[in-house]
Amino acid sequence: MSAVVAAFAVLIRPLRVRKFGAMILALGILAAACAEDGSVEETAEEPIEEPAVEEAVEPTYYFATSAPGAALPDGEACAEQVLVDPSEENRPENAEPNNTIVDVTVDIDGADERWNAELAPRISGDFTGTTDQVLRWVSCKWGFDEDITRARAVTESSWLMSTAGDVSELTEECDFLGIDSPCPLSYGLLQVKGTVHVGT
Repeated sequence: MSAVVAAFAVLIRPLRVRKFGAMILALGILAAACAEDGSVEETAEEPIEEPAVEEAVEPTYYFATSAPGAALPDGEACAEQVLVDPSEENRPENAEPNNTIVDVTVDIDGADERWNAELAPRISGDFTGTTDQVLRWVSCKWGFDEDITRARAVTESSWLMSTAGDVSELTEECDFLGIDSPCPLSYGLLQVKGTVHVGT
């Protein structure tokens, strides 16, 4: 160590005529010597523990958009596939309507007799489950991508079954629904309009 200090002194003495780089070099030599004889100790950094991340559980079935003209499964087949996987209810406010089965007769406004005869009977409330399971069941029945259906429900109702929108002050529209004016025209997760799809 003394030899290093002496070398440092020699470099410092003629500092008036030497370039500043000589001093930088000397400082480097001194730092290296200190490190070699252990006079300067580096503190080892303790490893940072990463928080545990739970892996998402992939569902047994994923309902993607069906091809045009593809055969659609019935509600019972969809229920069997949806209920294979457990699902937590993230909207406890929906517990009552989600567990209520209703018998409905629907007329699809704008559809001719043929399409009403073919499609209207598929519209039912014959399923119970969590909000996410309801959305997946609907997606399965109608050939919609389940993530798109989830996103639509977020936009339309924030996943709240009790959402009622499109308030109208027109007496004839409210009378059509059998309620007083002003009245909401659209209901539920996907805001189905009662004046368009009669019976919903």
